[in-house]
Amino acid sequence: MRAHYLIIPLVTAAVAAGGRWFSRSGMDWYRGLRVPSWTPAGKVIGRVWAVLYVTAAVSAVLALNAVPPERYTMVASLYGVNAFLNLAWPYLFFIRRQIGSAALEALLLGASVAIIQGNVLMFSPVAAVLLLPYLAWTLFAARLTYAIYGLN
Repeated sequence: MRAHYLIIPLVTAAVAAGGRWFSRSGMDWYRGLRVPSWTPAGKVIGRVWAVLYVTAAVSAVLALNAVPPERYTMVASLYGVNAFLNLAWPYLFFIRRQIGSAALEALLLGASVAIIQGNVLMFSPVAAVLLLPYLAWTLFAARLTYAIYGLN
């Protein structure tokens, strides 16, 4: 059994739990912000992230199963950097309350998704395609965060 079959779900669960904790910790502050009318409801955001965490984890498993051994560490590292960036957004936004920095960080998160896609596409097209909704959502999140920054 390859280690990533265990590590990927554990890291995914840790990132999801950490993000949820950061978000809940700053919810009172968030409720006082002005947000655009097109801001999704919290329940929608939570459900979208639940799906994205699953698809990203499946993507990682498929990619790591498909890449040649000499690219394994690099691709695993890209997914690891993405996990870190994923957790950084709620930390910056809800804990540090640095809305502008969070908007820029969301763009970095989106860039990390695109970089992963570019690195796994030739080995596992399905792994790359599974990340398309994640890329779209991170770009949407960047735009939303920037709009919130402008309103506050």
